[in-house]
Amino acid sequence: MFQSLKISLLLFFVNCFDDGLSKQCRPLNQQRQGFRLVLRYPPGWCVSMPRDECDGPADWIIQGFWPTPIIAHDDHSTTRFNHHRNRLQFCCHKQQFNEKKLASIIEQLKIYWPSESYTNHHEYWQQQWNRYGACSHDPTAINRPLSRIHNYDQIDVAEYFALALDLFRRIHIRKWLDDNHLTPSNNHTIQTNRIRETLNSHLNQMDQSSMVYQLRCAHGGNNDIVIPKTRRRNILNEIRFCFDDRLEMIDCAKFADTDQHTGRTGICDDDHVYYVDKSGWP
Repeated sequence: MFQSLKISLLLFFVNCFDDGLSKQCRPLNQQRQGFRLVLRYPPGWCVSMPRDECDGPADWIIQGFWPTPIIAHDDHSTTRFNHHRNRLQFCCHKQQFNEKKLASIIEQLKIYWPSESYTNHHEYWQQQWNRYGACSHDPTAINRPLSRIHNYDQIDVAEYFALALDLFRRIHIRKWLDDNHLTPSNNHTIQTNRIRETLNSHLNQMDQSSMVYQLRCAHGGNNDIVIPKTRRRNILNEIRFCFDDRLEMIDCAKFADTDQHTGRTGICDDDHVYYVDKSGWP
């Protein structure tokens, strides 16, 4: 009898735990959504990180791939949006994260979408899936005109990460800037307009304007890099590219303002920015 009681109590707590988990996730709504592909520049990020956490390559990598509600439609009308109720994070999904599903791309993920600490990649990717991937529509499943209500399917684990990698491979920030003689330096700033003109010259090949991305900068920092603290106003550390539900680049202004504030980045609000060089750090 005592053994049966223990088993009954165990099942009770397991059921309660399962119920608690199910209540934490939210059902995915059918509101039209796009994606923010967030690319991080590790040397710029290091400015706002403690020295012992500062690591990583000197080239652009993926920071995140975030589903984002679209509130401005092609006819320029807007829909009423509840930011807290419709925020696309931690959605219920029938598929749990399984690293085995990433076997064919896992080495690429380690290079181009590493964890922020560059260790414990599995845990980091699992967090990205649980928080963002599970809330993502499957762009390949859309089969209705934009003027009608969509019937979205949820993306699966392998498709989510593969899609982010595929979009990332189309955007060659470092090469584009290098080719236009905009190279990293700790000694001088770069005109923000020159960065925009360079990106536009390549993105315009896809009939897009400068509004399809956002330049993001570190505002201050904790690290003892060679740039004095008094000059650490705008250090380029992120660029966010905006895509609609068909993966066409879209004006970022058409996204709902569900910005992810990390405390390490904000809109670049000056006409000059530092594009720092990791090789010159002490």
